[in-house]
Amino acid sequence: MAETQVTPLLSIKLVKQLGSGNPQPQPWGGGLHANKYIATVTYYHNIARFDFWGSHQDMIDNKNPDPLDALDCILGDATLVLNAPDIDSFSNELGYEKVSEAIKAFNGCREALVKLGKLGISDDEIFSLSETVRELQEN
Repeated sequence: MAETQVTPLLSIKLVKQLGSGNPQPQPWGGGLHANKYIATVTYYHNIARFDFWGSHQDMIDNKNPDPLDALDCILGDATLVLNAPDIDSFSNELGYEKVSEAIKAFNGCREALVKLGKLGISDDEIFSLSETVRELQEN
């Protein structure tokens, strides 16, 4: 897939992970299988890689996900932790009933926030970039 330029300083590229032709169970459960991608996000000259799972329907339709959708998910995960910075508020916000599931999801979202921070993206920029991505998706 080609690299998608989001802003003059931010781009994303998705690459289907080798072996993903044999769909794998999504890590959050539910029994559905999907294709796994590596999302490479570049900000200024800093690079971070994120695991990204395409949808089950995209896998059935043999369709690649939109890189903007992947970036929206990554930014959204980070935003969840910014809005609910501890496991209790996170769990309550998202309605988790199982503590183990809440912890797994919280840690994954927190990892996205940490990686974005290492790229040099501030908390305020995460919110701003989320808005930019959504505007691009609408056009």
